[in-house]
Amino acid sequence: MAALIQHVASNALHSADRPGLAKCHPKTRVAILERITGWIESLEAHTVDRLIMWLHGPAGTGKTAIAQTLAELFHERGILLAAFFFSRFDDTRNRSRSLISTIAYQAALSLPLPVRTNILSAIAHDPLLFKKSLSNQMTTLLLDPLASLPEDYFIGPKCNRVIIIDGLDECEDRTEQVAILEAIAGVVRKHCIPLSFIIASRPEPELKRAFNTGGLEDLSISLPLNDDLQSSTDIELFLRDRFESIKRNHQFKQYIPLTWPGDNVINRLVYNSSGHFIYAATVIKFVEFGKKQPHLQLDIVLGIRSRESASPFEELDALYTHILKSVENPKLVLQILALFLLRQQWLPPLRARLSDPTSSFNLVRLSNFEDLLCLPSGEADVALCDLGSLLEIRDSIHGSRDLRFFHASFQDFLLDKSRSGIFHIDDLTRHGEIAHYYFQQFQRTFEGNDLLRFSVHLKLASQTPTLLADVLNVSFPAFSRHCRQRNMPKQKYEDYSHAFLNVIKDFVSLY
Repeated sequence: MAALIQHVASNALHSADRPGLAKCHPKTRVAILERITGWIESLEAHTVDRLIMWLHGPAGTGKTAIAQTLAELFHERGILLAAFFFSRFDDTRNRSRSLISTIAYQAALSLPLPVRTNILSAIAHDPLLFKKSLSNQMTTLLLDPLASLPEDYFIGPKCNRVIIIDGLDECEDRTEQVAILEAIAGVVRKHCIPLSFIIASRPEPELKRAFNTGGLEDLSISLPLNDDLQSSTDIELFLRDRFESIKRNHQFKQYIPLTWPGDNVINRLVYNSSGHFIYAATVIKFVEFGKKQPHLQLDIVLGIRSRESASPFEELDALYTHILKSVENPKLVLQILALFLLRQQWLPPLRARLSDPTSSFNLVRLSNFEDLLCLPSGEADVALCDLGSLLEIRDSIHGSRDLRFFHASFQDFLLDKSRSGIFHIDDLTRHGEIAHYYFQQFQRTFEGNDLLRFSVHLKLASQTPTLLADVLNVSFPAFSRHCRQRNMPKQKYEDYSHAFLNVIKDFVSLY
């Protein structure tokens, strides 16, 4: 047993004393939990032969909390065989090397004695077993020992048959992520043991390909969290319960106003969460454990009071930074993200609606960005593929590829230099770049809309020699042609022309 324990990642166990251990708040995620337990109990006839469930969703949707809650629930029911929680911040559980041995350790403790005997015998027979492939380890340390069980063992209502793997995307080596899935698929495909696997992760490109193609497609069921309409209701319940707890138990509770925080503030926080628990949990942690009275801490979150020390969103910012560091072409990605965020300056009435991540107005065609940046078709899609946990790229009914942010708070992060650092989108600089892109596109297409967008971004840009050169080359006849082609009424044409000329004059006057 000692040889096995040396290769166990104790922090990856569901019972580990991990800092910041997350699980579902009472009375939240009820529909999701019922859906998964129903699948385990084979209540859904069309999924009875699919023994792998992929629970996936954007960063911050509460996948780990759901996995932890399920692990504890299944352990109480006596049906949990093993659980493994990956973490990119923990060297003992950010690679695949300890996965199978940790599962085998749990199997040795929870299954009848012959299974443990066979596991330990296999290790004694081959001390280098832990250096072999995942598939080999899976067979030797799990499947072969399970063969010693009676044929009717897994028929009972309380047989250990569920294996939970959380945070597969946090396994640092992406080839190992796929290898883990292949090993699991081999178990399900080649053996008649009714083991059920729950795998939770972000929808990273390699994992999406693995689940949507090849052998896994017919063996698994997909459960996305990003379309969970109950999330906002659950987040509101979580916030109200936690704020009430703070008012009852905080050491400075005597200073908290009786009506704090109020429905308007709750609604604002729910809206800012965009259906993702990580934002709400981060806010509560900052308010509850800060060094000021809770209501003053919350004022910092809301921007009512300036902060004097750490950002209330350090944990969230670390997550965003980690994801952005994974992209292969950060320069192009930031160009596209800047276009996405700052395009809302085109029309002021659009700006408010764009902050709603569920709004159809928060969709932008990637082909428009590719045209503007002179990129080959599909290049923007490829550049953004590593950000699948922060934004969605989907096919529209018009045949285009559209872009949508999952997190409203991601926009705030990008536009705040103190939070995003090297990934900061400076609006003055980026407006200048976008204005230049539109002027270049206007010179290619002579489309008046591009000239108008050029003028809008020019008004919001910092002055540069490149922009001055663009301004001095503006074709006013082309602008007039555009207005005439649109059959613009005379008064509107005069207003447009006046506003456009004023933008140009104001810009030139600064030099």
